[in-house]
Amino acid sequence: MTGVATQDDWARFLRPVAAAVRNMPSPDDFRGRCGALAFALRVPAAALTTERQRDLCRTAEFWPSIAEIEAVFAAAWKDDARSRAITNAGGANLLPVPRIEPVPQGERESAVERARAIAAELRNAAAQRRPEPVKAAPLRPAELIAAYEAEAAKGNSVAAARLEILRREFGQ
Repeated sequence: MTGVATQDDWARFLRPVAAAVRNMPSPDDFRGRCGALAFALRVPAAALTTERQRDLCRTAEFWPSIAEIEAVFAAAWKDDARSRAITNAGGANLLPVPRIEPVPQGERESAVERARAIAAELRNAAAQRRPEPVKAAPLRPAELIAAYEAEAAKGNSVAAARLEILRREFGQ
């Protein structure tokens, strides 16, 4: 459910109307009028549609009053009185609570068994895909230093820095 239209929602909705009327309001006046509409009319933001913009542009010669704007929404409000009541009341307390029927014991047990079977199948599939962990063989200090010397000889500055640390650490 969308909320009630804010001042910014009204501003987006009325921009084309402002361009279409003879007495276009100043930017400050436009903002104030949009705020007044947000205060006076509790219209759901979803009701500010392009079709209603077009209706208002076609009918308004001068900047429309709140009553004129309300008239554009009157037909929609008649059709959607329940949504308006929900919006005005703040929402969920007017929505019907669905009645949940209890699941028969046999169906529930069957569903639990199916879920357990699927979970077991997924665990087995994951276990088959997972390779055994490979433990790296420990390197002796001389092998480690030789590997870093080869990388440092290729111009790897990080390997050269690590090589210096290893030589100090192992006294070579």
